[in-house]
Amino acid sequence: MGIWKRKRFAVCFMLFLAVVTGCGKQNGEAVEACKTEYAKLVDEHNVVVALYAESPDEAYGEQLDALSRRIKEIGGMDAGKMEAGELDALTAELKTMMEEYEEIYRLLSEVPVEEDETEYCQVSVTLKNMTTLPFHEVYFYNTAKEDTRANLVTDDPADYDGLEVYNLVNLVMEKEETVWHLETMDEDGLVIESEDVDLSPYQGGDVVIEMYFSFDTNEGWLEIK
Repeated sequence: MGIWKRKRFAVCFMLFLAVVTGCGKQNGEAVEACKTEYAKLVDEHNVVVALYAESPDEAYGEQLDALSRRIKEIGGMDAGKMEAGELDALTAELKTMMEEYEEIYRLLSEVPVEEDETEYCQVSVTLKNMTTLPFHEVYFYNTAKEDTRANLVTDDPADYDGLEVYNLVNLVMEKEETVWHLETMDEDGLVIESEDVDLSPYQGGDVVIEMYFSFDTNEGWLEIK
C-alpha cells in the first residue's frame, strides 16, 4: 500500500535541491526556473501525501512512492554543472510531475471521507494514596491500550510521606473501552494495589479513587467516590 499509508501521522517532509547552493552564475535564469518548480513540487507533494494518508483510497501508494523517489533524485543534482538544455528538460519534467500530483489530489478530493463513528467519553480521575506507604510505582492505564502503561511516580516517593495524590484530568477513552487497571508497588516491587476499575459510570464527570492497605492482612483495597 506504500510508505505513506504506514506513516499516517508523519507524512510530510522537506527536500532541498542542490541548486540552492551550487547553481553558480551560468544559466542563471534556467536555474532559477528549475528551483522555483522544484520548490512548488515539494509543497504539492507534502499536501498530496497528507491527504492520501487520511484517505480510504489506497490506489496511489506505488505512484506516490515513485514520484517521491524521483524528487529525491532531483534533489541531489548539481544544477551548476548542467547545461541550459538539461535544465529546461528538468524543469519540464518537474511540471509534468506537478500535473500528476494535481490529478491525484483531484481524485482523492472526490473520495468520500469515512467518518469516525467511534464514540468517546472523558473522565477526570484523582488517585489518593491513603495507605501511608510511599509508592515507588503507580500505573493507571486503559486495559485496551496496554502500551500506554507508564509509571506516574516522577518524584521521590518520600517527599509525599506515603500520601500521594495524582490528578489525571480529562482521560479520553472509547465508550466501549472504559476499564482501566490500577497497580501500585513499593520500593521492593511488592504489589500493594492491583485492580480493574470501570469508569463507564463516571463518563463526563469526576471520580476519586482512594487506595487503602491493611497491615493486619497485608491486603490493599480501593474505595471509589
